[in-house]
Formats: sequence, C-alpha cells, structure tokens
Amino acid sequence: MDKLHFFLVTHNILSDSGGLTIAAFNQSKLFLDNGHKVTVTTFDYQPNYQSIFQELTDMGRIYPSLEHLNKFEYYRNQNTLPDSKPTAALYEEEANEDVAFFYDSDNNRYCFVDGTLKKVKTYSDARLTAVRYFEFGNQPYLEVNFNKQGFVDRKVWFNQDGHPIQESFYTNDDFCYSTRHFKKKGVSGEFYLFNRKDEKVYAFKGAKAFDRHWLNELAANNAANQTKPIFIAHGQNCGTKVAAINPDHALRFFTVHSNHLEAPYTSGSHVQSKYQPVFENRQSLDGLVVLTEKQKRDILADFPGEDNIYVIPNPLSVPELYNEARNPLKVIMVTRLEKEKRLDEALHVFSLVVKQLPEATLSIFGKGIEEENLRNLIKQLKLENNVFLEGYSSNIPKEFQKASISMLTSDFEGLPLAGIESLMNGTPIVSYNFNYGASDIIKNGITGYIIEDNDKQKMAEKIIYLLESPGVVAEMSKISRENMIEKYTGDVVYSKWTNVLKSHVTIQV
Repeated sequence: MDKLHFFLVTHNILSDSGGLTIAAFNQSKLFLDNGHKVTVTTFDYQPNYQSIFQELTDMGRIYPSLEHLNKFEYYRNQNTLPDSKPTAALYEEEANEDVAFFYDSDNNRYCFVDGTLKKVKTYSDARLTAVRYFEFGNQPYLEVNFNKQGFVDRKVWFNQDGHPIQESFYTNDDFCYSTRHFKKKGVSGEFYLFNRKDEKVYAFKGAKAFDRHWLNELAANNAANQTKPIFIAHGQNCGTKVAAINPDHALRFFTVHSNHLEAPYTSGSHVQSKYQPVFENRQSLDGLVVLTEKQKRDILADFPGEDNIYVIPNPLSVPELYNEARNPLKVIMVTRLEKEKRLDEALHVFSLVVKQLPEATLSIFGKGIEEENLRNLIKQLKLENNVFLEGYSSNIPKEFQKASISMLTSDFEGLPLAGIESLMNGTPIVSYNFNYGASDIIKNGITGYIIEDNDKQKMAEKIIYLLESPGVVAEMSKISRENMIEKYTGDVVYSKWTNVLKSHVTIQV
C-alpha cells in the first residue's frame, strides 16, 4: 500500500482540548494505523508544545509517531543557522538579579525601585518564563518571553494604554524572524516574515494571510512526492486557509464538526457567518466533509451545485471493557462546560429526577467557562449531594462503564462524540432531539430515548424509568455497543475515506 501524507490543520492544541481536537487526534490514529504519515499543524504562538504533546502521548490521546508542526517553530528553525551561537545573557541577568524590594503573588514577582514598579517576573516550575518592564504607572512598555533553554523567544511592545503595538519573534541567537504590528486597541495588523538565508522580507496583511502562506509552503515542499499531500482542516477558521492552498500541490478537505446554522439550529435557519465563506466557495475544495446525511442535505439546500460533500463520521476505537459494576442510580455527562451544552437544562431535569429518586447522582466530566455558574445553580437547586462537577478524567471509558445511563442536552452538535463514546461503552443515552446526530446514534427505545426539545418532564421520566430498570439498561447496553462498532470504528470510517480518496488519486489507498 502506498504511503500518503496527511496534514491535519488546527489553530491550536491544548492538553485538555475538547471534542473537535479529540476528533482530529482519533483521525490521526486512523491514518497512522493504516500505514500513512500524519502531521498536525498549529498556527498559534505556544512555547510549551513539546510538553503538551508529551502529556497527550502519556495520556494515550495521540501516538508517539504523530508529527507536529507549529508555524512559529517552523520559521524559527528555518532561520536558525548551523553555526549560530545562542545567547541567554538576558535570561541569566534577569534570573540572577538581586532585587531588594519585591513581593511574590502566585507565579509572579513584583520588583520595585524607589517605590516604583519596574518589573514583573513570571515563573513556571521555578523557571523564569517572562519579564514585563514598566516605566511609570502600572502599564508595561515591554514584555520578553523566554523558552525552556533560556533564550529570548518573543518580545511584545505596548503603548501607554497597555495595548500591544508590536510583537517580534526570535531565534536562539536573537535573529528576529517575524514581526506583527497592531492597529488601534491591539487589533492585529500586518505580519512580516524575514528570511535569513536569502535576506528577503515577506509582507502579509494579517495573520490569516501569513497562515495561508505557510500552508502553501508546506504543500509545495511535500508535493515533490509521487502523490499530493492531503490537507484536512479542523475548525471553521482553518477552512478558507486550506482552500487557498495551490491545488497543484495538495488535496484539500474541510471537516465540519458542528451545526452550521444559527438558532434555532434547524433546517431553514440562517447559516452562521463563520461558515458562509467556505460553503459559498466549496468548489475550491476537493471535498467538504460532514458527519451526518441530514447536515449534507441541509447544506445542499442552501448552497446547491456540484456535490462534493462527503459524509464521514469521526472514528472511535473500541474501548476495553473493565467489568465495572454499574451503579444503577448513576448518570454521567462528558462535555465542555459551555452555554451551548445547556447544562443548566440538565440540572433542572435532574432536580425532577431527585424528587423521585433521592439517591440518584449525576457526574459531569469536563471544564469550561460555565463552571462557576453551574456550581451556583447546583446550590440553588439544592443538588450538592447529587450532582458533581468532576473535572477531567484520564479514563473516560471507565467512567462511562460505572454509570447506568448518560444525558445529552445540547442546543446543537455536529455528531456528539461523547454520545458515540457513551454507547460504545454500553451506556444508553437519554437525549434531546437536537441537530445534528441525536437520531443518528440513538435508536429510540432500543439504545436510549430521544426527547423533544425542552420537555424536561418527559426527559426526567425516561431517566427515572431507566434508573429503576437495570434489566432494560443491560439489554440496551449490549445493543448500544454492537451498534456503534458497526458504524463508527476505524475500519468502517477508513473505508469511507479510501472511497473518497480513490476519486482524487490514481494510487491504491
């Protein structure tokens, strides 16, 4: 089998990233398992990517063979000469400075001279990572960031209002390889790239233009092989960037991971503006990938034309069965704590459950900006002994297998990865009938229940019924796992990708 090179294009990656990034990781495993080369790309400035990817590897979320390219690391390496002499003079000066008057707060050290704040030094694991310099008042004029080796990585200059006016990036020997200017109030402006070897300056109108340049460079560098590299955009902001790659150098796909419609997120609603440019120009792509047939129909209804839309769900590995004894009164949710997940709705539903089953519990795994609001609502509903915000878990399959059932209350989805994972672990679901995916993964009355949106009473009734019917849950559990294995495991999803790629490349895939 010929080896293909897949580039999975994302904006950024965190060790606690949510569903979209997890889907990209699962896709990377799919292609690596089938003998291909996979590189994930990121556009953001993030000096800790080495640690982040090591943590992801240790957690089993990615394979060690997954390659990572970051735009800034790429150009820093391109402009690092073999005979360059790195210098850590500024780091050593700041790290070893004897400051008479200072105080420490969290990871910051505030340094004063004659009663005036002059510097704020930031530390991570006892290592100096940044210094902010002050002249008068409490506004900085310069921030310097250091990498793990103690070399200057980045400098940011500020105006008197504290807004950035210039950001510059450096090699270990202090060569500035890129600079960004900012407009009023810190709005991103022009980007400049400096090529040290040919002494050329490349100017870009903004970060997006710089990103497109980089992807085109990657594609051109890899196009010399027998087959074109394959770029797959993950995230709406990456779609137009991948579409701008020279088609002579690469195959270009964009995966739509979420509902593309505005509220109420159903057929006939306006298309979200962030998807509009990609959908209107989808013929500039080799393919638009969606996760359900219903979403494909809705897109074609709004954007008729040649059908280059492919339905390919995200793959999941078959999880190990831990032989955990399910708690018959335990419900689980695995989700980001964000507004669109409507966890406030879930709490109100569960308050109805607890009135009839006081021993029932709901464990919610995940993090997000709604955490404080949810804690307050838990107290308001007097659910402190029944609902628990668990944070992250390193073994979500095991957590699913401890529970009797799971809940989904989202406003919208693309195809709920947590729902597939729940059923794959034999945990039936009670879910609202949102777009898209609830009806794709749940067989109503067989692997769970689909409830009309906002019918809290009906959802509570079905949850109570299942918590009081362990025999029904056991039967649903068996069917749930078998059904997901038939539809969403690697072999099934990979065959869909091979069918698509065969229409674009002349080799066997």
